[in-house]
Amino acid sequence: METVGVLGTGTMGAGIVQVVAQAGYRVVACDRSVEALERAQLYVRDGLGRFAGKGAITESEAATAYDRIHWTVSAEEMGEAGA
Repeated sequence: METVGVLGTGTMGAGIVQVVAQAGYRVVACDRSVEALERAQLYVRDGLGRFAGKGAITESEAATAYDRIHWTVSAEEMGEAGA
């Protein structure tokens, strides 16, 4: 499996998105609300930034992990994710 789907991007969902992206998988993060996706994006960016700030990962690794995430409100786009 190369792509993981996460349906629902509340705090727990956003955390899962971040961990999976850091593990090297592409992620399709889906929520029905644009506002929820925007909050999740900020949560993930902040989390990756904190890890980079503490030296746990590099800025480049943080950026690469974030780039693995596809944010969407369309459940149809979850079709590319493995089960």
